[in-house]
Amino acid sequence: MKILFLAVITIMAGLLGAYAGAKGTSKNWRRIGVPLLTVVVGFFVLGVKAIFLMFRSVALSIGYGFPSPDDDEPSALGAFWVKKFPDDKLKANAAIRGTVGLIEALSIMVIPIVTGEWILYILLAPYIVLINVIFGSIVTGEGTFKLLGKEMLWEEFLIHGLNTFIVLCIMVL
Repeated sequence: MKILFLAVITIMAGLLGAYAGAKGTSKNWRRIGVPLLTVVVGFFVLGVKAIFLMFRSVALSIGYGFPSPDDDEPSALGAFWVKKFPDDKLKANAAIRGTVGLIEALSIMVIPIVTGEWILYILLAPYIVLINVIFGSIVTGEGTFKLLGKEMLWEEFLIHGLNTFIVLCIMVL
């Protein structure tokens, strides 16, 4: 039953993340919706302190857009890393995604602080960084899928679904 529950929440988070990345939708589906799923689950594990899991929305609100000639407002984070790696787009993009992943991993530190279960956090939180880097910069061409009349990226589905799965595992295992 626990596995089914984890799977359903993981898929919901992936869909919210992908929907937020689709053209003509609000990014708040990802910025607020994805963390809110973990807060709801967190209330059963962490009690009222689960509200601190909304700090995850900070990480999900950081722009990870890669500066390009077509983009008149690149993300500050993207501009910073492109300046550090001006001749290597892969390194710059990996650094952008890794930074977002690191902030997201740090934002869920409330779980071991409340539960005292640091081992799972230490073992699993780095995967949040890796998932962001792997699916956000290294693996390319994941493609799209259509749902609710929107063209959604598998990349966004995988990043937000898998990262939420990691957060849930840290909480409920």
